[in-house]
Amino acid sequence: GVSGSAGDGFGFAVALTGSTAFIGAPGRTGATGAVYLFSFQGGSWTQQATLAASDAKTGYKFGLSLSVSNTTALIGSPNYGPRSGAVYAFTQSGGSWQQSAELKTKRKLRGILFGESVSLSGTTAVVGAYRSAKYLGSGYVFAQGTTASTWTQSAELLASDGLAGGDYFGVSEALSGTTLVVGAPDHNAEQGAVYIYTSNGSTWSLAAELSDPGAKHGDVFGSAVAISGGTVVVGAPGTTGAAYVYDQSGGGWSLQATLTPAGSHHGSFGHAVAVSGSTAVVGGGNAAVDVFSSGGGGWSQVQELTAPDGTSTDRYGFSIGVSPSALVIGAPGFNAQAGIAYFYGWNGTVWTLQSELAGSDPAGGNVFGTAVAVSGAAAVVGAPGANNAQHINGHTGTAYVFLATAGTCSQQAEIKASGIHNGQVYGASVAVSSTGNTAVVSAPGGTVYVWTNSGGTWSEVQVLSPGSLEPMADWDPIYGRSLAVSDSTLAVGAPGANSRAGAVFVYS
Repeated sequence: GVSGSAGDGFGFAVALTGSTAFIGAPGRTGATGAVYLFSFQGGSWTQQATLAASDAKTGYKFGLSLSVSNTTALIGSPNYGPRSGAVYAFTQSGGSWQQSAELKTKRKLRGILFGESVSLSGTTAVVGAYRSAKYLGSGYVFAQGTTASTWTQSAELLASDGLAGGDYFGVSEALSGTTLVVGAPDHNAEQGAVYIYTSNGSTWSLAAELSDPGAKHGDVFGSAVAISGGTVVVGAPGTTGAAYVYDQSGGGWSLQATLTPAGSHHGSFGHAVAVSGSTAVVGGGNAAVDVFSSGGGGWSQVQELTAPDGTSTDRYGFSIGVSPSALVIGAPGFNAQAGIAYFYGWNGTVWTLQSELAGSDPAGGNVFGTAVAVSGAAAVVGAPGANNAQHINGHTGTAYVFLATAGTCSQQAEIKASGIHNGQVYGASVAVSSTGNTAVVSAPGGTVYVWTNSGGTWSEVQVLSPGSLEPMADWDPIYGRSLAVSDSTLAVGAPGANSRAGAVFVYS
């Protein structure tokens, strides 16, 4: 037997292959840890060897988890480093077991306890890290190469219901037919995630979960999303600033391109994204907007647009909307935050500026252009800081509809909401249907207003709030933070729901 001490934890993990038993003692020698090998010979069990990590240190708890398959053993050491964790592979050769590899995550994340559990089958290993992703936990998949020392991380598995408080699911949304895209930019320590749902006409089901390709904390992947047919664009304006293009193929979604600005870096690139067919537009509210095209098979930057008559304080590119014939770019910081939006037309080769949009009653603090939505030749622009005539002393907000004809974009209507109160910031989020005849405007204190167009006259037809759906989510006043609408479906984001895990309310 083993000469042990109190606290060794001998037997905390065990594994068996053939006539060889592995017994872990993660508390051994000040929690450095050890694994003992016993062999069954002549009717009894005899200790044959003691295994230790090549870079063992006090407190690493080597041997807390074990898994063996044929001539390979995996041994977890979850307290390795700053509790980032490691797993050691040992291979049997010539009657003895020798360390052949050390497995770690691609990103050495502090405190995730990688290696708290392990499982091995043939050349495939799964390593558990229950503290990763804000204690949601992850399973990391590794594949062994052609040699015993070669292991490669091939996947990170998350639970399909892996939202946690603070993820802000519903900060961004996009809708195309029966496909709904929802961003959760604070998921997994602000790496972010995007969820794609599809509808069969009666129910919505999760079709894909996209994780941050940059794999950096603070990327906030999913801060902005856009969809056009089978193409999804995701903004990640955080750490370095990027946007990612995904295409639908074979029932799945695959990354097609990583978009970054050419030349000098634009701050918060990816804060706003829009896509229409083979054109993607990305901005960051910092004086420049970049246009990308998928012509020729790959995505490449084809044009850079800059604020026509302002500086970075204009926040040019804070919001973007695009259709095949119209591009509208919001600059809510323009002229003491009165705000402005720029309408560009497509001449067959490039986008050219045709009109400056300001609304019928511009004033400092209106932040006109905070939100824009475009469908065909119609554009809806939100001005959440504007004074409504019903409450002249309070910023209730307003929204405007513009229509492009003969190369000029002019105001068609101002759509003021009924019954709003001071400080409700109506116009903070807007959406417009593909026909251009339904507009949705939110006041993210918990109310969403639906408008329809008949012969150029816009009428408020419905006011929505969580109401009877409230038991679904413990919502706070962020209902309406994001909007997406098609001709028969409306999705309203409430990223403050469920302790800020977030929720989306879908209406037919």
